[in-house]
Amino acid sequence: MHFSTLLSAAFTIAIAYAAVNEPCVGSGGAPGTLPSTHFPSLTN
Repeated sequence: MHFSTLLSAAFTIAIAYAAVNEPCVGSGGAPGTLPSTHFPSLTN
């Protein structure tokens, strides 16, 4: 597997995971436990 492919896959997974957890943040969940807090532009 090429490095850029691996990096792209990891980034896609991270974004997807953040998107899945976004409702928890939006509803006042515990953002400290969610990787989505690393993407503030997606959680607002």
